[in-house]
Formats: sequence, C-alpha cells, structure tokens
Amino acid sequence: MLAFFIFACASKNERINEDPDFVLAHHYLEEFSDFETWEQDSRWEGVQPSQSAHGPAVQIWINALAMTALRNGLEYPDGAAIFKEGYVDEEGTQRKALTIMVKKEGFAPETGDWFWAVYSSTDDVEMAGAPEYCISCHAASSDYVLFWQE
Repeated sequence: MLAFFIFACASKNERINEDPDFVLAHHYLEEFSDFETWEQDSRWEGVQPSQSAHGPAVQIWINALAMTALRNGLEYPDGAAIFKEGYVDEEGTQRKALTIMVKKEGFAPETGDWFWAVYSSTDDVEMAGAPEYCISCHAASSDYVLFWQE
C-alpha cells in the first residue's frame, strides 16, 4: 500500500513539473495572486447564485485588460484574465474550486487562444490548458466568455 501511495504522489508531481500547461497554471496563480483586488462587473458583484459546474454560488474577478474589452465590446486582448471562484454553498463561505481563463496569443487559436486552469479548494491544479470540460460549455458564448446572460 505504501508503494502505491509513493507512486501516485510521484506521478502527480511529475505531471505538475513536466506538463507545460500545469507549469503555466502554477505561474498564473502566482502572477495573479492579487485577483481578489480586481474589479467585478456591476451585474455580478459579490457572491452570485449559479447553476453551473462551478457550484451553487460563484464570484468573478476581471483584470483591467478584460474589463476594458468587456465594457467597450472589444475583443479580449492578450493578457486578459477572468477568475471565477465556485463555492459548495450558496453563501460563498466554502470554496469548491477556482477556475481561470487567460487570453494567451497563439495558445489555442481553435478555442479563442484562451488558457484555462481549474484549481482545487487547496489550489492544486486539477485541469489546465484547453480542457474539453471547459470548452464544451464556453463554446456557445461570445469568445468563450460565459458568465451571464445578456
């Protein structure tokens, strides 16, 4: 049993250290560690109810590049970032996961050049890159940004 545990941990550590998407996910979490100081769209300030995979409640932060594009109806530029905290409860007191979208020119043109990462409640990377799990919902929206109905 101990050998299996050691192997499982080694495999996860190898994936984090070798998979370029996981490395980038760790980089973005560090680079944007101040995301809770970013603006929130006036239609979605604070904790909001949700019926999405993110949980029964969410909170969304948008960096200045993404906010400028959003407010002016422009294309999201390279470096635009949107962070969404999903909660297990409707009050938003217990985080389920953190999901990020970062526009990275040349990353994945077929999906709008968005880089996605999903982190657990303890900030472990669960998914990174262009996961079908994210794309399958976001593809129905304008430039893969989906967090309210117009």
